[in-house]
Amino acid sequence: MKDVKHSAFRIWITTFLLEKGIYSSIESKLLLSDAKGAENHFNLTAETLIEFLDSAKSYQAQIKETFVKIDFLNGDCEHYLKFLTNGMFAQMRSTSMFPEMFEIPYTDLK
Repeated sequence: MKDVKHSAFRIWITTFLLEKGIYSSIESKLLLSDAKGAENHFNLTAETLIEFLDSAKSYQAQIKETFVKIDFLNGDCEHYLKFLTNGMFAQMRSTSMFPEMFEIPYTDLK
């Protein structure tokens, strides 16, 4: 078995989401359906979202700082996670041959 080394950010965000009890809700709530409520057929998982965030090197400090601020103020970290999920879908949409397949899932965010 290959020994995989994860970035410090990936380890931090995974630990943060696990400690806050959000990790399991990513798949059960956030990535289960699309913008129209239809079942998600893209096999998106918590790891997919974490991998996407880990690849966004220039935003990692801002993402971490925002999560820490929200948590410190007893805010809703899931709301911010939905915002980040929208960003992932927007990126997938912009690089896909079939952009209509990647509708932004959370159109109700303010």
